[in-house]
Amino acid sequence: MKKYIVITLGVLAAVGLFSAGVAYSQFWGSTAIPVTYFTKANEDVMWKSLVQTKNDDQAAFVTDLGLFNLGINTQHRITPEPHGPQGGIRFHANETEVYYIVSGSGTLITQTGVMTNIHPTDYSHDDSYLKKVNTTNLGNAPSGYADFADPPVSHKVGPGDWVIIPPFTGHYLSEINGHVDYLTLRVDPYHSMPAGYINPTLKAAGIKSFAVH
Repeated sequence: MKKYIVITLGVLAAVGLFSAGVAYSQFWGSTAIPVTYFTKANEDVMWKSLVQTKNDDQAAFVTDLGLFNLGINTQHRITPEPHGPQGGIRFHANETEVYYIVSGSGTLITQTGVMTNIHPTDYSHDDSYLKKVNTTNLGNAPSGYADFADPPVSHKVGPGDWVIIPPFTGHYLSEINGHVDYLTLRVDPYHSMPAGYINPTLKAAGIKSFAVH
């Protein structure tokens, strides 16, 4: 009996190693994706394009990284934007946002839990990049407003802070001390955002691609 157990365990181990090899083999030999190189000079072009006397949000570019699209936005806030026109707190569907606070400070509110009173915002794969709504270039995956069951959590944010906001998490700046300027990295696993997009301001500066081979 012990002999059969040893043989069985040996077979299972071999199958496991084979399965692992098959699973990992899908990663080998894939076509390399160009490196994206977004310089400080490129970033400064975007900051200078933002209107300082109001809230402004501009998508710099979107690139396809294979498993997901990645977009970078420059965002300027001088007043809170807590709720949508029909109430509720802003969220993004199937998209993770990563904030890096560049300057200014404020209070970020996040909420999770069961969502009710959901109001999706109008969304078009391309139109959100080609048009402006309320003077804001949306540059985003499908989003909306909702009420959340869990209590709000308050976070003080300032220069150098990073914040990672998962999909379907309500979030807004409830308090702003003068202003908050921040970079937003948007991770889009469903490729909702149009890969290859480059902000017209950057194009006007002669930038046609951020890819470095």
